[in-house]
Amino acid sequence: MHALGLALGSLPLTTADQFRSGLLWFPWLLAGLVAYAAIEFQIRRVERGLTEEEIIQSSPNPKRTRKLRASSWVLLKWLAPLIVIGFVLFGDLDAAPMPMALAVLWIAFAEWCFSAPLVQQRHSIWLHAGFTILPIYVLWAFFGGYNAAVDATIREPTLVTVDLAHSPIPVTGKFLRSLDHGVLLLDSAGTLQVLSMSDVDRISYNKPYTPYRGLLCEWWNGFCAAYQRRRMTRGITTSHQPSKSAPLPPDSRTRSAPGSPHADH
Repeated sequence: MHALGLALGSLPLTTADQFRSGLLWFPWLLAGLVAYAAIEFQIRRVERGLTEEEIIQSSPNPKRTRKLRASSWVLLKWLAPLIVIGFVLFGDLDAAPMPMALAVLWIAFAEWCFSAPLVQQRHSIWLHAGFTILPIYVLWAFFGGYNAAVDATIREPTLVTVDLAHSPIPVTGKFLRSLDHGVLLLDSAGTLQVLSMSDVDRISYNKPYTPYRGLLCEWWNGFCAAYQRRRMTRGITTSHQPSKSAPLPPDSRTRSAPGSPHADH
């Protein structure tokens, strides 16, 4: 809602709306945890379970290996501020990489906070992990919703036509969110509207449905058209081909069913 210039208190949100938002975001958070664990275990398998120091000391040139392994993290720490500056200068169109950039900056800040030897001795590893990870999830949740609002208004808007129950003039605009008591819409004049469910008669999506065509069809339309014609021709030929049923036994073609007038007595 912050990306739309709205406060949560200005919308008719209910507990059901909050619960539904949680259900929508929970699979993504869970997928992020699973992806992180998968990448972490894959890296450990490739590095044969060795620690960072063991890998460096077992290399032919430990000093060069240490610099090489730290170079990617140094590059990220230089790129992250540039991404934040790009967002400040160019606005919402550059908001997509902001969660990653802010996560890198926060991890670098947490490392600096716990870099002193006395701090490491007097605070547990769990405090360090919580101080590092929990704010990252808050940042990802905030900018996840922020980017969802930017997608709905600028990048990939869903154009709809809303027929009202008490007005013959429909409302056209960009569909933002469906609430428990209404629909949040950005009309063609750029005005945010909250339409009550009692006033909404029908919502029509202006973009026609297009199934997933596959990468080959998206890249080479000519190949896809020829392939689809071949499939359709094959399907028509198969549907018009007479079915081959198994031949009946010779005696079953002349023998009458029991109880019929021609049955044997």
